[in-house]
Amino acid sequence: MALGDPRLHQDLMNRMAEAQGFDLRAEEAKGTLSAGDTSDMLLRCRGCGDVGGCTKALDAGEVPETCNNESRWDALRAISRM
Repeated sequence: MALGDPRLHQDLMNRMAEAQGFDLRAEEAKGTLSAGDTSDMLLRCRGCGDVGGCTKALDAGEVPETCNNESRWDALRAISRM
């Protein structure tokens, strides 16, 4: 499996987080995410097969329908509701 450009995917991941109301750096500072969690998320993001669809959705102000990090976003939402 070829991995995408880390800078592009870091940008997409930050945009995805923002679209869902999260700031990855703030989540790390709070301890909700570790640096290892964020690195794992970036690796999964870099393996995405639909970068164009993700970019298009985010450009339209929407959250993409699918994401390799969907379970992590779900976990963050659950934690933030506590």
